[in-house]
Amino acid sequence: MMLASIMAKLSTRVATRITSQLKRYQSVLTGLLKRDVSEADTVAVVNDMLFDICGYDKYLHVTSQYAIRGTYVDLAVKVDDHIRFIIDVKAIWIDLKDAHVKQAIDYPLLNIAKHPVSAEHGISPSGFQKSRQPAS
Repeated sequence: MMLASIMAKLSTRVATRITSQLKRYQSVLTGLLKRDVSEADTVAVVNDMLFDICGYDKYLHVTSQYAIRGTYVDLAVKVDDHIRFIIDVKAIWIDLKDAHVKQAIDYPLLNIAKHPVSAEHGISPSGFQKSRQPAS
């Protein structure tokens, strides 16, 4: 229901791209799960999804292994020199524990980003910060 209301507000071209790419990535993610891939492989696919689905430039907007006060977050999306959100990725086959969620929630306490996003959970409890994305 929520996805339908979001899709209604998007241009037809963007909505078509998102829908088709989500379908494509369902099979990609299923294949990763069957192959028991590493966290690094999962990060690479999430990075591709940011480009193909969300329209972020992998080389301009997405930074991997972003340093945050002695620790690293897997991916950070930066637009107009501001971190818009961070993504903490685990290997696709890992069963998430409370410690994984705590890790994602602790990043904003380091005053780096307001909205942690865990690839396994979708969006943060507070939702996404509106940001300017590249034209699609």
